[in-house]
Amino acid sequence: MVFVMAEKLFEVRYKGETFGGIGYDNLREACESVMEAPKGSQVVQVDGKGKVLKTFLVEDCENALRSPNV
Repeated sequence: MVFVMAEKLFEVRYKGETFGGIGYDNLREACESVMEAPKGSQVVQVDGKGKVLKTFLVEDCENALRSPNV
C-alpha cells in the first residue's frame, strides 16, 4: 500500500527559512501559526517544490482569521 502525502501549500517563513519545518493545508492554519513565529515572519503560498508563489500581508491573515471558510 502506498500513501501519498498531500502537499502543504502554505508555509510560515522567517528570514527565508520555513519556520517550524512544517507546512499547512490552508491559509487559516498558517496565519494562526505566524502569530507565534518571530516578528518579521511571513505566510507564503508555495508550489510542490517549495517555490514561493505568493506572499501574504498581515491584512490577508487578519481577513483569513475572521473568515469562517478560508
